[in-house]
Formats: sequence, C-alpha cells, structure tokens
Amino acid sequence: MELRFEDEELRELCIHEHRAQDHFGTALSNKLKRWLADLSAATDFSDLFELPGMSKALDNETNGRIEITLMNQNKLVLVCGHATPPKNADGTTNWSKVHRVKLLRIESHG
Repeated sequence: MELRFEDEELRELCIHEHRAQDHFGTALSNKLKRWLADLSAATDFSDLFELPGMSKALDNETNGRIEITLMNQNKLVLVCGHATPPKNADGTTNWSKVHRVKLLRIESHG
C-alpha cells in the first residue's frame, strides 16, 4: 500500500526512526514502526481491520477517517489517500479497494 503524509514533519517522524525515538520515546516509536510496516506491506486496507488496535470509531465512517491505537492513548490518524475514495452503495469507504492512505497525525489523548 502507498503511504502519504499530511506534512513534511510527520513524514520525517515516520521515516526516520531516530527522529521518532527522540520525539516519542523507544516504545511508541517501535509501535509506530510496526504499524507503518504493516500498512506498507498490505495489498489493500481492508486486511488490516482484523489487527489489534484498529478502530473505525474516530469519526462517522462516511468521512473515511481511521484511527489506530499505537500505545495507551496514542493514535495514528489516517484517511483514504485516493483523490476520489472508492465508495460502497451506502456511501461508506470501500476499504477493500483502498491501496493508498494519507497519514494525518499522531495524537495523544492522555
């Protein structure tokens, strides 16, 4: 799957392990690294819904936003990265056809 980033700062944190460790600490940085590897390796996004930490409850599903619990109250927030997101008949995102995601931010709710 193709990963895109909301901004250069997030991209740098995600692709440079030492920057993530400096910013988040080792444990959270390692969780982020594993999730990014899972996202990159997936053929489409729907396969990932079975993994621990996945939640579609961040927003109304019609908005197509997803949050992934990395560790404790830390969440990776992303959306479908297609210019025109694939939709189901009910207007929700058809995640089985999503092969590009955009990472928006890493939030801490603690």
